[in-house]
Amino acid sequence: MRSILLVALLAVITMLCGTVALGQGAGTGCSSGKRVDNFFYTDCWTDTGDDTTRLQSAMSAAAGSTLIFNEANYQISGALPVYSNSILEGTAPAEGSSNSKITLTVTGGGTQSVFSIGTGIRAVTIKNLGLYATQANTYGIEALGTTGSASSQLFHFSNMWIKGFTKGIYVHTTDGTKGWQFDDVHVEDVAFDACDDGIYLDTQNTGWQMNNLMFGSAANKNAIHIEYGGYINMNLIVGNGTFVSGVQAAGEFIRIEGHHGPINMQNVNGEGYKKTLIINGIDSFKTFPIMISNSDLQECHWVDGGVTKPSVVFKNTTVVSQANSYACYGKVARPSIEGWAEVYSTGDKFCYDTTA
Repeated sequence: MRSILLVALLAVITMLCGTVALGQGAGTGCSSGKRVDNFFYTDCWTDTGDDTTRLQSAMSAAAGSTLIFNEANYQISGALPVYSNSILEGTAPAEGSSNSKITLTVTGGGTQSVFSIGTGIRAVTIKNLGLYATQANTYGIEALGTTGSASSQLFHFSNMWIKGFTKGIYVHTTDGTKGWQFDDVHVEDVAFDACDDGIYLDTQNTGWQMNNLMFGSAANKNAIHIEYGGYINMNLIVGNGTFVSGVQAAGEFIRIEGHHGPINMQNVNGEGYKKTLIINGIDSFKTFPIMISNSDLQECHWVDGGVTKPSVVFKNTTVVSQANSYACYGKVARPSIEGWAEVYSTGDKFCYDTTA
C-alpha cells in the first residue's frame, strides 16, 4: 500500500512541477511552458543548438501572454514572428552581456530579421533584450505590410541593445504607395550600435515617440532615416559618430525626406557625422512643419571629392528652430537653406565666442 501511495505522490509532483509539453524538458518547474508565476519561460523548451525553432514554439505558445527570455546567448538563423498582446522580456540587455542576448546568423541568401511583425498585430512589448548580428542583410526588428492591409498598432520597444544590423528597426511596405499603417510606436532607452541604419521608416501612416535613444555610428553609417513617416516626436536623442584623424566620418545622423507628418525634435545632439541633419522636402507642395528646439546639431561642413558641403540642410521644408546650437569648434556654421524652404530662427547659435 505504501509503495502504491508513493508512486501516486510522485506522479502528482511530476504533473505539477515537471515539464510535460511536447518538445520541452530543459527547464525545471515547467508545466506547458509556464512556471508558478504563470509566465512562459524560454528554458522550458529544450535547447538543441540552433534556437530558432524552439523560440518560435515558445513565442507561439505565449501569444497573448508574457515570455521571459531567461537564458544566455540564443543563436538563431531565422525570423521570430511576433504575436498580438504579447510581452517579450529579457533580463539584461547591457552591451557585452551574454544574458538575454539573441544573435542572428544568416545561413542562406536574402535578408533576415530577429523579430518579424506582420499585418494586424497589436499591443506588443519587447524589452530588456540584446539583439546582435555580424552579417549584412539583417534587421533587428522588421515590420512589413502592404497598403490597404490590416494595420498594426501599439508597440513598445524599451531598454534594448541593438548591434551590428543593416537596419536596427525597419518599417516598410511591399508596395510603392507606402500607405500601410504601423502606428502608436514608442521606442525608449534603446542603444543602437554599429548598424548601417539605426532606425529606418518607410511608410507614411506611422506615428512614433522616440525617447532617450543612443546611436553609435561607424564610418559612413547612419542613425535615423525617415523616408516616409507620420507624426514623430524625438526627445533626448544622442548620436555619437566616428571621427577619423579628427574629422567627422560617420554618415548621416538624421535624414528626413518629404513625406511626413508633424515632427518635433528636442534635446537632440549629434556629433561626428558628415551630415548632421538633412531635411529634403518635396518641391511641388508644402508638407507639415518641423519644430527643432534645445538641440546641438553641429554644422561642421564635410568634403566630398574636394568640394566642401554643408552638414545641415533645410530644403523644401518649413522649420521652426529655437534655442539650438549649430556651432562647430573652429568654424562658422552655415546651414544650407535650399528650394522654397522657410526657416524661422529664434535664439540659435552659429559660432563659438573664442573669448569665453
